[in-house]
Amino acid sequence: MLAFDDTYFIALKEGNQTALKAWERIGSGEAGLISIISLYKLLRAGSPDDKVKKLYNTLIKLLRPVAVNLDVLDEAVELSRSFNLSVADALEVASLIDAGATEFYTCNKVFGKIHQKILKTTIIK
Repeated sequence: MLAFDDTYFIALKEGNQTALKAWERIGSGEAGLISIISLYKLLRAGSPDDKVKKLYNTLIKLLRPVAVNLDVLDEAVELSRSFNLSVADALEVASLIDAGATEFYTCNKVFGKIHQKILKTTIIK
């Protein structure tokens, strides 16, 4: 199952080919996930206007929002320790893995540390 973080949508908006190909898979019916942490970041970074709300409403229709819960706490701590991830990044990845993510798309290079070891991660440049 595909998973996306907030930085992915910048690449998508800019027309990055890797980002577009991943999004086409969602359009073809493949399941996708987004963490509520990424949804928060998208809402917080944007201005409180209709465009941001429209993007949010679209994302929660096309992707399954994944909440952080107590079940992923131990995994998040281990990810943070093993890969020196921030609290938010560790909770985000642990939640996505717990929800069934098999591929993760991001522009954040810090997630490259987990590629092949934990979760197939595509760093979009």
